[in-house]
Amino acid sequence: FVKIISKVNYTGICLGTIAFITLLIIVIAKPIGLLIAAVACCIGLVAYLSDIQKNHLMGALMVPTILFFLMN
Repeated sequence: FVKIISKVNYTGICLGTIAFITLLIIVIAKPIGLLIAAVACCIGLVAYLSDIQKNHLMGALMVPTILFFLMN
């Protein structure tokens, strides 16, 4: 198993996955979905680059979302 898994091209898998998800976003949600995905990616990168724990980012995203759906 180790010999097989060591030959896997992870860069290709990652790029293929990103391309597939991007294609799904374009097909399902049109350009506005692509804009939302880009903003979400930037928010995630800010948390990573500023060395903030990801649970703080999750709280900042989930609390407004929960409140939004509770109010409707």
